[in-house]
Amino acid sequence: MIDTGSLFPIWNGIGEDLEHSFNAKLQKRDVAFRGFGGEAKGDLYRVNFEMNGLYYVDMPIIASELEGANWNMIVSATMLDGTTYEIDTVNKRLNIDTKDNQPVRILRLSDDDDKLSIYFAGAYTTVAGYEQKNAKCSIQDIEAN
Repeated sequence: MIDTGSLFPIWNGIGEDLEHSFNAKLQKRDVAFRGFGGEAKGDLYRVNFEMNGLYYVDMPIIASELEGANWNMIVSATMLDGTTYEIDTVNKRLNIDTKDNQPVRILRLSDDDDKLSIYFAGAYTTVAGYEQKNAKCSIQDIEAN
């Protein structure tokens, strides 16, 4: 489900499903976040994720079991920042145009004033290009910038 008001991607389910299906890595348990009309808690994971030709490297995602929800994942507006997208209901397809021909999208975590959010931090032409540029620093170093 695409949610243009969502500040971060959310996996509706247990984190172990993310670990098994997408090789996600647990970063922190019981992270509080705002959404769905109030406060919620979930586990923060990192995952490499591909969607319609876009590649998200080490993407932060919250796993939370939400009762009554009939979707598996919320695609946040930040995941589509810098793109033009359309939902083709005739062909049942999501079309995404990056305009910059840089399909590797980097999202970073922000926890300013105890308000968890994710922001679009950059785009690259290839995963190798991203890895080469960031090879000399750790993920924690990148998060600090």
